Order: sequence, then structure tokens, then C-alpha cells
Amino acid sequence: MGLEQRSVHSASGFSPNSTSSYNPDRDKASNAKKPKKKKKKRGGVKWGADWGKVGGGLATFLIAGAITLGLLVTLGRIFFWPAGIAVMGLITALSGLIAEEGIW
Repeated sequence: MGLEQRSVHSASGFSPNSTSSYNPDRDKASNAKKPKKKKKKRGGVKWGADWGKVGGGLATFLIAGAITLGLLVTLGRIFFWPAGIAVMGLITALSGLIAEEGIW
């Protein structure tokens, strides 16, 4: 009759009804990431590389440049058509690196 029922929590010093400063909900809320503000979409130029254009330009440059080099080595002359195509491929690859999205 004089037995008191001890709670498991009282042995550790924790009481569910105590006014402790620890609040697990508050800790979760403070550690939660705040939502980022969305950036406003601006009109104008969006910079980026068009890798398909770069790859095509480099392939053209390498193939036409190899043909030009092969003709130079075997015949001793530079033919302007394959050399011109090689230069155009190089220009295309470079313009693909500084491509502007949203213009076309």
C-alpha cells in the first residue's frame, strides 16, 4: 500500500510533463532547410554550349584537315576546298561553344 509506481522515465531524470528547455520538434524545425527563393526568369540571352554543334564542327575540322594535310604531303599543294571546309568546321565548333539559347 505505500508502494509508489516508478516510471521508467523518472530513473533517467526525464519526466514527460516537465518544463524542460529541450523540444525535439523545435530542433527539427531549426535543422530543416529553408525553402529557396525561386529566381525570376529574365528575358534575354541564356549562355551555354551546344555540344552537338561543337562535336560536328570538330569532326568536320578533323576530317577536312586530314584530307588537306594528306593532299599537301602527297602532292605538295594545298587545295582550298578541303582547307576552307576545315576552317569552316573550326569556326562552327567555336561558335557552338559560345552558343546562345533561345535566339532561334
